[in-house]
Amino acid sequence: MPPMAWGALSLAIVSFLFIGLGVLFTPVPGVGALFSFSAPLLALAGIILGGRAVSKSKAAAPAGAGAVVMPGGGEGSGLALAAVIASALAFVPAMITALTCGACNALCATGSFQTHQRIGSGTIDPFDLLRGAGRPGSLRDGDAGLLVPNGPAPDAGAQDDAPSMLPPPPLAPGPKP
Repeated sequence: MPPMAWGALSLAIVSFLFIGLGVLFTPVPGVGALFSFSAPLLALAGIILGGRAVSKSKAAAPAGAGAVVMPGGGEGSGLALAAVIASALAFVPAMITALTCGACNALCATGSFQTHQRIGSGTIDPFDLLRGAGRPGSLRDGDAGLLVPNGPAPDAGAQDDAPSMLPPPPLAPGPKP
């Protein structure tokens, strides 16, 4: 069996594997794009390598006057043809995966994620910040349901020393010159 045909078939199998890994790792920045964009390249390399193996196996076929020539060519041409077909079948879903999952990973999963300084201290629910809600216990926030369960309860008589989410008021005008 020609090693080129085995190499082309293994490239088709690895391309199918990379399609699945590209879909699975889409949320992981960089890794999903690597698998998604590598899958069509591997399938294309399998098509090219399998085509070369088919050509070599046909060239190696006996061409004597009394020799019986198989329709597929010489030894190993069936494996080479199977490798070309498998790689061609892997190429279409690999391109779809690269254009959907790979592009989504490259464009969306690599964005910066910024958090508020008090998230995780038990005073602010991060999803309420996204909805534009104020601090729990402040006058701007009339919903007591914004408190994180098992978080510290606000003290009714204590002064609110937490930094305000609003800008400071303007300064009073100074003396006229």
